[in-house]
Amino acid sequence: MPALAVAYSCGRDSTALLHATARAAAEVAGMRVFALHVHHGLSPQADAWLAHAQATCDQWAESGLPVSLLSRRVSVPLDVGLSLEAEARRARHAALA
Repeated sequence: MPALAVAYSCGRDSTALLHATARAAAEVAGMRVFALHVHHGLSPQADAWLAHAQATCDQWAESGLPVSLLSRRVSVPLDVGLSLEAEARRARHAALA
C-alpha cells in the first residue's frame, strides 16, 4: 500500500501540510498518510498536544481522509553543557527516521 509520512508538531504549518497531504492522498486509490508526532515531554502542554494530534487525525479520518497518527515518546538528555534545543532536535530526527 502506498503511503506518505508528514512530521506533525500540531503547529499551524505542520497542520496545514498534513491536511493538504491527506486531501491529495484521498484522490489516490489506496494511499495512506501517517502523521508522525514526537512527544519530547519538555513542555507542560506535551500531553495536550499529543491528544490534540490524535483528535485531529481521528476527526479527519472520520470525514474520509486517509490519515492516521503515529507517535513516539522520546527522552531528551538534560546534561549540563548541552543545548536543550539541539538535543531535542536530535531526538526528534532519530524518532522520525
